[in-house]
Amino acid sequence: MGTRHVYGYGRPKDQQDKAKQKAVLDDYGCDSILMERIGKGKIANATLDKIVDQLREGDKLVVSSIYVFPLTLLKLIDLFDGLRKNGIEVLCLEEKLGNDASYGILNAYHSRSRSERSKASLPEAGENTRRKRGITDETKQKYLAIITLRGQGMSIRSIKEEMEMGSTRMIYQALEMYGDPLKKNKK
Repeated sequence: MGTRHVYGYGRPKDQQDKAKQKAVLDDYGCDSILMERIGKGKIANATLDKIVDQLREGDKLVVSSIYVFPLTLLKLIDLFDGLRKNGIEVLCLEEKLGNDASYGILNAYHSRSRSERSKASLPEAGENTRRKRGITDETKQKYLAIITLRGQGMSIRSIKEEMEMGSTRMIYQALEMYGDPLKKNKK
């Protein structure tokens, strides 16, 4: 079955971001584009809920970036998996993620700088060549949750509270490893 209807979804931070997201979705060829209202305070997702209720088998949901989803990591993966099971395609344009996003969400951030990390991990002559312990899948998921929340515009303090962390160490480790999405957006 071919694509029936292509929905574009956006959650802009300001008018300039709204215009940018709308242009990206227009360029893709979305049949209809729905945006969350620009506002301060608690993250709402009334428009996303409305679109998800409208989606039917064969439809496609397109976003400019995965960061527009105002969801926790687990809810985001559940959303993508649920839509996929119902025959609905999801596409995150910037990260080039599709319906296999429950695996791709983590890999999008992880592979971004894989070549940089592998070059940096090669020992120089005379350096200690003992292998360092790798990062566990659980830690990678936490890092991704941190990056996702940061991409939604949350402060480091808010992320610490949201994830019920004792310190900000892991947050800074994630931002160092994957890059700060807020700084990427300012470029």
